[in-house]
Amino acid sequence: MTRKWTFRLLIACIGLTLFAAPGLATPIVSTFDTDIDGWRMRHFNSGGDLGYDPLYDSVGGNIYAGGVSGMDTGHGAPAKFLGDRSAFYGQHVSYDVYLSGGTPPYPTGYYAVALTGFYHSEATTIMAKAGSLSPGWNHLSFALTEAAWFLGGYSVSREVIDSILSNLAGLQLQGRWIFLGGTEEHHIDNVQFGDTNPVPLPGALVLLASGLAGLAVFRRRA
Repeated sequence: MTRKWTFRLLIACIGLTLFAAPGLATPIVSTFDTDIDGWRMRHFNSGGDLGYDPLYDSVGGNIYAGGVSGMDTGHGAPAKFLGDRSAFYGQHVSYDVYLSGGTPPYPTGYYAVALTGFYHSEATTIMAKAGSLSPGWNHLSFALTEAAWFLGGYSVSREVIDSILSNLAGLQLQGRWIFLGGTEEHHIDNVQFGDTNPVPLPGALVLLASGLAGLAVFRRRA
């Protein structure tokens, strides 16, 4: 192989790492700057349609349900969040939630987000728990790895989350924070699926390192 073609091959390896490697997917966001951005009220446990939209807070630029009393209630994401999202494994889904009412400190370990997809051809919903919560705005973030998600109270396997992400049919954010009491109003903002600056997966790092090392050797010999 000529030196020219060796150089081109090394550059191609680096380019593949930066632009085509898994884990570098562009994040999907809803910031609700102008409207509800296609969100819909859905069953938290299954993603089924509840038949109405969330309300829009034009002053704060966020959405809220308003007087929620049903136990199985969630904010359902629009179609832009759904489909084959396997490239997002290892990244995060996050959002901000405003809580008021009840008696602080609020309990931990409350299911805050759900992903609905298919596992062995059956509709399956996995859920992740919130950590410490307090009155006012809370930023919640959940790793898209098996360690963060539960099915029937048990941690899921890599196979399960891979299957869900490969055909994501629903993303639901908790719509009933029962510990707040009554028919609470909570607000949702800044939903993001995926990381702004994702860390490349190990395979991509190996490919990048190999390309850079080879390029260094090539330049020394030039």
